[in-house]
Amino acid sequence: MAVYIFGQAKEYARAGLDYGLAYRHWMPKETECPARFVCTDLPGWDDIERYRKAGIDADRILGVHQYLADDHSLCPSIKAEDKLEELKKCFKGAGVVEKESEIWLVKDGYVIVSLQLDERDKSLLKGVSYYSQAKLLRKEIYTDRVSYVNYYMTAEAEHGLYAKLTRRAFYNRDGAAAYDQIFEGETEWYVFPDGRRYTKPQLIGRFVEGLNLLEQDLVVLDASVPREVMRAVFTFGRKARIAAVVHAGNYFAKDEAGQDSFSEEYPYYWFPYSGLLDMMIVSTGEQKEELVRLLKEYHCDVPKMRIIPVEGEFTYTILNESQGEEFDLSWEFAGKPDGFWIYDETGKLICETRNIHEHHVLIRGYGKESGFVIKAFVDTVKGKMAAAKSGIVYWRKS
Repeated sequence: MAVYIFGQAKEYARAGLDYGLAYRHWMPKETECPARFVCTDLPGWDDIERYRKAGIDADRILGVHQYLADDHSLCPSIKAEDKLEELKKCFKGAGVVEKESEIWLVKDGYVIVSLQLDERDKSLLKGVSYYSQAKLLRKEIYTDRVSYVNYYMTAEAEHGLYAKLTRRAFYNRDGAAAYDQIFEGETEWYVFPDGRRYTKPQLIGRFVEGLNLLEQDLVVLDASVPREVMRAVFTFGRKARIAAVVHAGNYFAKDEAGQDSFSEEYPYYWFPYSGLLDMMIVSTGEQKEELVRLLKEYHCDVPKMRIIPVEGEFTYTILNESQGEEFDLSWEFAGKPDGFWIYDETGKLICETRNIHEHHVLIRGYGKESGFVIKAFVDTVKGKMAAAKSGIVYWRKS
């Protein structure tokens, strides 16, 4: 059995949600096998670091471009010192200037070669750029060898000259040419040595077809997945079980005023595919009920529904009477929040705590009939965002 999660790390960062955490909680229970995270765009160093910060090792990332070049490695392992010695022999007389994250070869006042170092281990090589008269000509990207090479030409724009990417050459593990990515205006072409030429959607189709998906395999999609990838999965991956993460994008979320706040795509994005899905995944019971209602209203098929909290869930809550007129609200949370908000049952915010190790707060000024709600939040590029919500917690006389 194989599990493939299609999603875009950049879109996760924009949405401010760590979907990977929810997947990691759910996948071992559901599938009993590790999942591969499919990156349909060429993963850059920043993308790989985003996955790492989400606890997803690079060897679990499946880059489409590398996969089609018979190269599944994404991490650098070439020693920068070895490459530097090789380049010094090629560019005799060049001076060496060591920077924090780069090593330059300098000649006649110009940087002619720049070695980019891995941020996690400065002894490893990420890439090598070649210049002529301060103009970028070529850039080699390294894993355990040369993975691909970017070729540039100097072009003119409104604000001056810049290095325009014109071609990207991918290589197989044996060093042979795998294919070229050609950039013509807004169009990308993928040209193979045997003369085949694909567009980006056709390349994605070839990738999905090459996975040879079977009935026991599982494909997970969310709203960050481009439509051409959706079409490829539903065309060439029909044998596999397909699940859609419908809560991705904060569907059915409440804003600060307690009003419903819907994303632009809302769940209607998935309605044309409902008959092809084996499962829809939401994050709360309320989302499930609303989604089922809407599917029936629009006469769509209703697939199996699963509830998986985005950032974990509250596993225990209790309200105890403390000294005087105080109450001690305690809870346990399975997940990775950055803090918690405490509300009364009317929706008024009582307090915020970032103490994620001691899960309790003292509450004053409320009677024994009052109820309270706890929300876990995560820090995002858009500010703090609620990730999970408890039920109403009341004091119960023991």
